[in-house]
Amino acid sequence: CQQRQDAETLFQTGVIEFENEEYERALKFFNRSLNERQDDPRAYYYRGMTKYKMGRLREAIEDFDKALTLDAGDADSYFARGVARYRLGDVDAGCKDVERAMKKGHAEAAQAYHTICQDTAVVQ
Repeated sequence: CQQRQDAETLFQTGVIEFENEEYERALKFFNRSLNERQDDPRAYYYRGMTKYKMGRLREAIEDFDKALTLDAGDADSYFARGVARYRLGDVDAGCKDVERAMKKGHAEAAQAYHTICQDTAVVQ
């Protein structure tokens, strides 16, 4: 389908812009990709990361929520949402998300959990 190809091209271009720390440009490409295809959890994750890097933490969390709605097994989105929640002062929710990411095998989650959450009681 042409629409999926267009969305994928826009997404990939957004990733390149993100990796080059061109966050405003990356955001535009992720928005355009999601206009073409609303069911891609990767695009929501990367748009969330872009907003996170821009300091727009609440908006980032909304995108991580959407990514997790589409892919509940996404350790990266759990980790990123947890860090964003933690930075906004919601330590309990942040640590729960980091713990979920750790249980799903996220590479950085165990270190982060022990650094920021070890004194926080996390109950699921």
